[in-house]
Amino acid sequence: MRRRQLLGALGLLLAGVLTVAGCGTENPVGTGPGGGGDEDSRARQVADAWRGSVAAQQWRTGFFPLEELVWLPQDAWHSGEDKIAYGESRFTVEGELPAKGSRGRITWQDGGPPQDVEVLSARAVFERLAGPEKSSEGPRLTITGAKADQQQVETSRGPAYIPVWYFTIKGYDQPLISAALGTQTVVQSPIAPMDNQRDDLMPLQGLKSVARDGRSLVVLAGHGACDDGPAVQALETDENVVLTASIRGANDEPCTSQLLVEKVTVKLTRPLGKRVLLDAFSGAPVELTGPGS
Repeated sequence: MRRRQLLGALGLLLAGVLTVAGCGTENPVGTGPGGGGDEDSRARQVADAWRGSVAAQQWRTGFFPLEELVWLPQDAWHSGEDKIAYGESRFTVEGELPAKGSRGRITWQDGGPPQDVEVLSARAVFERLAGPEKSSEGPRLTITGAKADQQQVETSRGPAYIPVWYFTIKGYDQPLISAALGTQTVVQSPIAPMDNQRDDLMPLQGLKSVARDGRSLVVLAGHGACDDGPAVQALETDENVVLTASIRGANDEPCTSQLLVEKVTVKLTRPLGKRVLLDAFSGAPVELTGPGS
């Protein structure tokens, strides 16, 4: 099988797989370039490694959102300029935003134990929304105030209520809402990532969304410029769902080396529920992508 190195794919995916400070660790299960067989074998290796693991326990007791943690105003946007301003993270503040952080809690709808968390100040959340300082050129959205509140979000443990900031935007009746959470737990996978990507076993680029009924997912998958695009298959067990990304219609003809990313919808036989969503290539949970992805 020809192996095509799509630039940047592996680094983007594996950058988020970090060790959790103060949590239990496990020795990763090693895999060679072939993963012990075809893509189905690799997916089963990942499913077996996660079954009953410390990582799975961390996943089921921690906070792992299944939707974006920024909610736009219901009437967004009034103009093309406002849409551009948001897309390019261009904001201006009129007045002062609260600059002191605090402690808060995440609570689950099913009544599970609440989780104590760091709550960022409105100023810190605003700076996260705005990103690096932009030049004076181009349209901007003007933030005129902020109010602390809570918002329901879908997570790996079901619906939860998290601390958020409601930002008032000049010209809009509804607020821009953003999570006020500090650094969150990232689990360490109990199985090592693959050494090399192949056309039949590629790294995923992230999770875009989960349908409200949990029966379908939208993920981001990479491919090259000279093939028929990506495909994603799901191996479902009682404890997890392992996704295997591949490239359709790859050939050995000369081609530019680049990474193209597409949205792929994956249908499940039953709702995802509290099962862990895993990437066969990395052996790690498929991470939620940001609003601009």
